[in-house]
Amino acid sequence: MAYNYIQSSGIVVADTSQNKQEVTQKYLDNFGSNLVTDTGTANILINSDTDILSSLQQTLALLANLINPNYAGGKYLDSHLALFDMQRSLASSTTVDATITGVAGTFIPAGSVASTTGGDRFVLVADVTIPVSGTIDTSFASEEKGEIVCQAGTLTSISDGGVLGWETVNNIGDGVIGKAEQSDESARSDRILRIAKGAKGTSDSIISGIYGVDGVLSLIFRENYTGTSVVVDNVNLLPNSIYMCVDGGDNEAIARALEIYKAPGVDFNNGGGINQSVSFVSSDSGQNYTVLFDRPNIVLIKIKITVKVGSSAIDTTQEIKNLILEYVNSETRNDGFKVGIDVSPFEIAANVAIDKNSNVVGCQVTKVVDNVFQSETIPIEIYEKASTSETLIEVILV
Repeated sequence: MAYNYIQSSGIVVADTSQNKQEVTQKYLDNFGSNLVTDTGTANILINSDTDILSSLQQTLALLANLINPNYAGGKYLDSHLALFDMQRSLASSTTVDATITGVAGTFIPAGSVASTTGGDRFVLVADVTIPVSGTIDTSFASEEKGEIVCQAGTLTSISDGGVLGWETVNNIGDGVIGKAEQSDESARSDRILRIAKGAKGTSDSIISGIYGVDGVLSLIFRENYTGTSVVVDNVNLLPNSIYMCVDGGDNEAIARALEIYKAPGVDFNNGGGINQSVSFVSSDSGQNYTVLFDRPNIVLIKIKITVKVGSSAIDTTQEIKNLILEYVNSETRNDGFKVGIDVSPFEIAANVAIDKNSNVVGCQVTKVVDNVFQSETIPIEIYEKASTSETLIEVILV
């Protein structure tokens, strides 16, 4: 009744193969060798005890795996993250600006509710008083956190009876969509990417430090550790210098993190992306710093995927497009369309096939500027990021 330890993956697995044999032997030891164990009451009891024992072993194996941060989930994973001063990204509400109209002088308290045509509830963020003009612009946040869509012109109903004197509400623009709580898979990936944040001067620590900046989605790092200029992945690097192309995050926060985590005397570079130059005074030394890095050029991608009808649970073309966009916009920082990551039609097709067990007949991709579909991977430079949209995805059902 032991555990097997699978060296290749580090997963603890309960070995239940001998359980029935061992339980049967226990019965024979206690009730005598003449006990009939393959039929009747004894057989029923042996099977029941075997199931209980196997279930216990599997539960203990699951608990053992939660000690491993590479496989932990839920609160156990949160505990592993806390050891490195990390936490998963929390869920946030969708926010939207809307115009309220009504009787001048009407006070509407924060928390008052308006609803969209789809039934999603939004609460008023702060107290407002309708001015003499009878109209005022204010902000609402979705009552439920997560990816709640609020398109322009849909927040139009006053809920819960409203407030006397409050007459209408309407949003001219789309809301800023909130986020769901970060998944276990994404949090485990982030932990690996940020585990070196306690160090400084190494490539791992620099990468970890930049991923620690709020809003950073993906990045590419290159360095020149020699005393002469070199070209790395089509980027000219000065002697003893680093290059980063970063997607997301605030410019100054990124620049300050680079100054903190780089080794002393290391220079910075711009490359073929959208060049950034950020100057500031170091809080440690008081020196003026100018930090260079890039934002990625966006490479628009068209996708053509062919799926066999009736081969899966997929019912609509829209579902297939949604599955592709889920992969493209994956919250996991090393998955989907990220900075410097090549566009693979195979990975796009696999994401659709795995999620819905569908029969993907073929998948082709092309840069919009080329408009020549191919089944081969499209190379993306380290200062580029692929991107697509629903309108650039063509689904063929056969």
